[in-house]
Order: sequence, then C-alpha cells, then structure tokens
Amino acid sequence: MRIAFLHPDLGIGGAERLVVDAAVSLVERKHHVAMFTSHYKVERCFDETKSGQFDVFVYGDFLPRHVCEMGHILFAMLRAVWLALMVGLFCGSYDVYICDQISVYVPILRFLAPRTKILFYCHFPDQLLSNRTSCTKRLYRIPFDVIEQVTTALSDRVLVNSKFTKSVYRKTFTLVAKEPYVLYPCVKLDELISIGSDPTPPASNDIVLLSINRFERKKNIALAVKALLELRSLVKKDVYDRVKLVLAGGHDKKVKENVDYYEEIQEVVREGALENKIEYKLSFSDAEKLDLLASCTAVVYTPENEHFGIVPIEAMAAARPVLATMSGGPMESVDHKKTGFLQDVTPASFAEGMASLVKYPLKSKLMGEAGRKRVIKMFSRESFGAQLEGHCQEIAKESFSYFSVLVSYLPLMLGVYVLQQKFA
Repeated sequence: MRIAFLHPDLGIGGAERLVVDAAVSLVERKHHVAMFTSHYKVERCFDETKSGQFDVFVYGDFLPRHVCEMGHILFAMLRAVWLALMVGLFCGSYDVYICDQISVYVPILRFLAPRTKILFYCHFPDQLLSNRTSCTKRLYRIPFDVIEQVTTALSDRVLVNSKFTKSVYRKTFTLVAKEPYVLYPCVKLDELISIGSDPTPPASNDIVLLSINRFERKKNIALAVKALLELRSLVKKDVYDRVKLVLAGGHDKKVKENVDYYEEIQEVVREGALENKIEYKLSFSDAEKLDLLASCTAVVYTPENEHFGIVPIEAMAAARPVLATMSGGPMESVDHKKTGFLQDVTPASFAEGMASLVKYPLKSKLMGEAGRKRVIKMFSRESFGAQLEGHCQEIAKESFSYFSVLVSYLPLMLGVYVLQQKFA
C-alpha cells in the first residue's frame, strides 16, 4: 500500500517517536511510506527520519506558531490546513492517510481525496491539554473543541494509545464519536536490549536515577527533585551521598515554556541545595539516550495522568526498573512491585519509591529483567507493525461510494449546528 503520515512537528517528543516507529514498521512490511509535516529540522529529529527509509516533506513552516504567545491552537490549525491542502492537491494518491494530534487534516483530505481512507491516532483529546484560566479563554476554545470532535469523527477509524485514553476519549467526545481501537505504542528493542544488565558502569560508584521528559510543566519534573530531597531522611548517608539525579529531556530555546520551566527547575534545585546531586542533559540524540539508560540504576517518570508514556517502555526494554505515578498509561505498562513502583504524586511517596530502588540493588536488577520480558511480550515493534498494518488493510478494503462520503460529513454539519446554538 501507499501510506502517508501527516504530523504537525517532526521533533523528538513521544508523539513523534510513535509516528516514526509506525512509519518504519510499515516500511519493514514492504509498504511505501511518506511523512508530511509542518516543521522538521535535521538537527532536532529522530535518526530514522534521516535514514532514507521514507521521505519527509515539509509544507507550511513559513506560517507563525503564535502571535505574542497567543493563538497557539488557531495557528496550529492554520498550519495543519495548509499541510493538508498541499498533500491533497499536489502529492499524489495514497491508499491510507494516517493523521495524529490535529484532526482538522481529516475533512480537507476527505474532500480532496474521497477514495483514500483516513486513520486517526488520538494520543489524547487536545481540548483536555489546554489551560482555561479565564472566561475569555473558555469561550475562545469552544469552537476548537467542537471542531476537534466532529473532524475526528470524519475519519474512517480512530486508534488510541491506551485503555486509559480510550476511557477519556469516550467521556470527552460526547457530541459525536467513533468507537476507538487501542493500539499501544512500541519501542525499538534491538538497541535497548543490547544495553548490559549491570545497573551502572563498572567504573562508577554512583547510583544514578534518570528522568527523561521534555521541560514542560505538565511533565512535573520538579516532583523528582523534591523527592530526592525527601530521600535524604529515608536512606543511610553513605547511600544518599552516592545518589545522583539526571534530568534529561527535550529543550527548544524557541519554545518559551521549555526555557521558563528549565529555569523553574533550577530554582527548585537551588532551594534544596541539591546542585551537586543534579545533572542536566538537554535535547540529546538517540545514541546519547542509550548511554543515559546504560548508566542509570532506574528511571523516574513524573507526569501525572500521562495518556501512555513511551519512556517507561524504553526503560523496561533496557532492563531498568521504573518509578512512575499511579495514574494514566504507566498503570498499564508498569507492573507494580514487579517491574517498578507506582506511587502517589507527592514528594514523600516518590521518595519512598526511590528508597526501595537504591537500598536494594539486587531487587532493582531483578525488576529490570522482569520489565524487559514484559516489553518484549507486549510492546515490540513487530507486534505494533502487524496490528497497524491490519487496521490499514481493513479500512482500505471497505467499499467506496460518494453516498458514504456525504454521510461521513454529517458530524461536520452537526458541529456547525451546535456552534450556531452556542453562539446564538
């Protein structure tokens, strides 16, 4: 099949990791794949996008992302509209379009290429990721929330990344919703499995706790720093003196939140007098991530209600136990007390998890080995690729008629009606 991906920003986040893995898995299964995006920089991307396995095309990067830090969702949609127009009008025919993050692609592609099937991968409802701190902001978001619901429903099939996201999707998309299928993200196992089973390099006497997260407030990296301070009272001094916390994650100087939150984290570190126990690693490469995983004892994952979270999977594949919040996707990926610990979202609770990991290194090692077995069984790219291919083949075989295309626009007409009623 000829399959095209549409993705807003082909950087180095979890959503980007998923679409890259999806593209590679379909190429490995002998399909022709192209990736279309509004933003792509060779110096800030995953290695697979530069390998030539699939082509990457960029349309619309000349459009702004915001004006004076306002209108992010509006400009994201405008960039998405431009990208979908370029793909639908000038980039040839495809059997399946795979879209994610922004559903406004769907009606444009549906109109320009009615015979092409559309698969939408919902990482999480976008409307739940927006902070609504004022009545003006809530009113501003109403049309975008309705647009998200009705345009998602225009796709031929919806996939979600976890049972948790599926439950949230059902509760959120009450206007009109297509029943989603769960397809867990995957990890590339070969390089991760090649990481040795020793918790730290032979020459190191440090106990390294590793946090891998973008520097965004919703990732709650400060929780790991505050827990490290609490850990001091839970373990012996000679053990605590060996513990280090490495904060690694995406950091784009052009993204204001990245810059601001990084400064906030540094302030928390200074307040706790933890400068000698914290190391920073910003915007690392794939090879550097493997080195980070190889040199750590365990991985600390702090986001609350994360819809899935690829980092715990990568950590377990590298035979490292995971300390995560007792919420969201990690409750499906991490087996509590067997491959890691799921804790309440408080510094004291996380410190207890840290203490269990650093005081009993043999137990941590056994948990890491159990995590690797779990990932091989549940989250391999081979399994992911087979399931994704199956979804593409099923919708591609569905019969086509212009009547069915017209019927598919009913959600859009319903959305227009709802907006009229809300603003009448």
